[in-house]
Amino acid sequence: MKPFITLFLLVFAHLLWGQSFRDASGILLGYVDEKGTIREASGTITGWFDRDGIIRDKSGVRVAEIDPPGIFRNASGVRIGEVSTAGRVADHHGSILGRIQEDGIVRNRSGVLIGYAKGIERERVAYLYFFRSQASSFKLQVERSEAERNPDEVGSEYFILNISYFMLHNG
Repeated sequence: MKPFITLFLLVFAHLLWGQSFRDASGILLGYVDEKGTIREASGTITGWFDRDGIIRDKSGVRVAEIDPPGIFRNASGVRIGEVSTAGRVADHHGSILGRIQEDGIVRNRSGVLIGYAKGIERERVAYLYFFRSQASSFKLQVERSEAERNPDEVGSEYFILNISYFMLHNG
């Protein structure tokens, strides 16, 4: 029984730490499992990455796609940005949004730390931190300060987006 528990804990720790995305303070925002499922920190599924580059919301609706080599398109096929092999993230005009370092550190265009994403492919990290709000149908509804004061009352999707959006545009 002990080996089973140890194995379970190792797998669970890998899922949370090995493929997690966190805010600048290290607070767990969510994780991506080995099948590409995007989960909030609570475990609630918010979407998934298909193997063919399609990104779907929790209802299975296509919200975006990633074309090689790191080109992002929304559900209508409109280019919304890109991530280079060096980790440079740019919008559809070529303006720098931020950078994803090889070690998973995510910085905004000013170099300010906005998060950590260990063990997640660079394109997926770019989507989670920079393009999710442009690709998805939901809108930013809560200011960052409200999310910090009442994190239990704010959905994780809004919390993730607001922190990323605020840090990206005000960093």
